[in-house]
Amino acid sequence: MTYLAASEAAVIEAEVVMVLGHDRQDRVMEKGSFQTRCVECFQVHELVAVARSSFRDGGYHGASYLGFGAFRQSGVIYQGQPVFIDGTCVGTVCGFDGLHLPNHMNILIETDAPRNGRAIGLTLGSRVSFGAPVSR
Repeated sequence: MTYLAASEAAVIEAEVVMVLGHDRQDRVMEKGSFQTRCVECFQVHELVAVARSSFRDGGYHGASYLGFGAFRQSGVIYQGQPVFIDGTCVGTVCGFDGLHLPNHMNILIETDAPRNGRAIGLTLGSRVSFGAPVSR
């Protein structure tokens, strides 16, 4: 999308408040039609890793659940935005699955080799940043 490439967005940070350690190959994460989603300070949303190669029929087939993050400020998350955990890039935002709304949104993070939160060493308090690396 041209308007995103020509725009600037503030780095948004979240703190991990729950680590997940499971994968589901039978789960289809619906990408949805939105290019961007707004988050509000203190909202909690789920972070889900999906395989770049698994996208077909409007969804990603298979999911690795990273955990839940509480946002430290309000802002906008957009498709194509890099995602960092404790300063290390883990993938890029590729979509938003609204299955559990209004409770929480699933933020889909595309990667070549998805792994769940426990497998990547995620811990409570880990810092997730959207747009640029921020270390703990």
